Amino acid sequence: MKDNTFFWYSYIKWFNGYDEINEINIDEALEVIGIDKEKLAEWEERFFSLDDFGEVSKFIEGKLDGDTTFLIEFQDHEIRFFLNDIYFGKLGGHFEAWFLTWDELLSLQQFEQLFLLMLPMTAIEREQRDHAKQIIYNHL
Repeated sequence: MKDNTFFWYSYIKWFNGYDEINEINIDEALEVIGIDKEKLAEWEERFFSLDDFGEVSKFIEGKLDGDTTFLIEFQDHEIRFFLNDIYFGKLGGHFEAWFLTWDELLSLQQFEQLFLLMLPMTAIEREQRDHAKQIIYNHL
């Protein structure tokens, strides 16, 4: 996952963001990467392939320490997030979240990919914004 440009491109594109200042959609902004659209389509077809029940369901899971586990589930049109089997939100068509705080996300910094995966589920207060931008920039 760490060096999989197709994964991260698809993950970022999933959010359908819009930059009002530059008047550009996130998929247009991502064009600077120059990703091969044909290979991307092939990768997405494999990653989002149907299981035996006719559903798209891929998982990223692991242990953070002896007591803490995480699970991120990718489905057709949403991404679901779990910590210790406790559902705390999803991104996608019917967005809902119980956000992590910035300090909670900072505690995950040692798990680089997890830090980036959980970033969209994080509430950053206005006074934390400059500090957050620098840390996120360093991770990217």
